[in-house]
Amino acid sequence: SNYRITQLKNRLIYENHLTGTYNEALAFGIITTSMGGSESRNMTVAGNIMNLNATIVYGMEIYTTYDTIIDKNLVNAIGNYSMGMSLAHSPNSIVTNNVFNTTGNSNIPINPIVEEIAPANTGIQIQQNSTNAYIANNIVITTDAGNNAKAVNIETTNNVAIINNTLFANGKTGDDAVNASSNLINITVNDNHGPITKY
Repeated sequence: SNYRITQLKNRLIYENHLTGTYNEALAFGIITTSMGGSESRNMTVAGNIMNLNATIVYGMEIYTTYDTIIDKNLVNAIGNYSMGMSLAHSPNSIVTNNVFNTTGNSNIPINPIVEEIAPANTGIQIQQNSTNAYIANNIVITTDAGNNAKAVNIETTNNVAIINNTLFANGKTGDDAVNASSNLINITVNDNHGPITKY
């Protein structure tokens, strides 16, 4: 059946892959998908802690997964290209109360890899018809020594709301740290702010 109810909760995930044998070293924290062309549904990813270090890092890859709740996770990702979370072909996702810390260096070239979600220094990537995504109350801190960081990046998908998040990407904060490609419909970016600086 295409209809699955799955919960991935309260796990501690640590991966450290600094070299690759045939290609670049990749680290994935959690992947939700269904192999063979169908989709998964009704996934809950909550309360997980992920510490990942590799040349290319994907904290959470939500792929061909409908009706997903992603709540109260912590992702620390370090690599040349580090992504906190990505949505692809995954409509109706609710992403709340998570912390995504990513550190990268796009000045260092990498070999091509076969991944539909391209490596990037991005906190949250939303692409390919992941409509009706609701992103709220998250903390996203993304840095890139090559100055190509994006806190939230939206491509080829409509109906996305980015509301009341703490966002930082190489000096851009709040609403300014959200990147959306042109010709998208119903993209809402409101009330996002930068981290509070303590003196």
